[in-house]
Amino acid sequence: MRRRGDYTGKVVLLTDAPILRYEGVFDENVIVVTNKAEDMMNGYFSAGAMKYKRFKTTILDYIAQEKSLDNVNWIFYMDIDILMGAPFSDLVKSINQKYIL
Repeated sequence: MRRRGDYTGKVVLLTDAPILRYEGVFDENVIVVTNKAEDMMNGYFSAGAMKYKRFKTTILDYIAQEKSLDNVNWIFYMDIDILMGAPFSDLVKSINQKYIL
């Protein structure tokens, strides 16, 4: 996102990996949020890949709990397998114009 997408704004990295994995890796514009154990364990949805699909459904709850994001106007969700090939700023400008932010 930074290099290819030329994006310099805030990024929230929502992960199930231990937070120590990202210690000292990012600048202050990257907020690393780790999952709660209960969001990964829920009967049928705790098997295999389903636990990660369920985890994705909690993203807005996690963002709502992150006080540093209180002034965020919109959220662009990007899964790890989605890659940037052009400047992200064009997309941001387009969304801002459409929603008059």
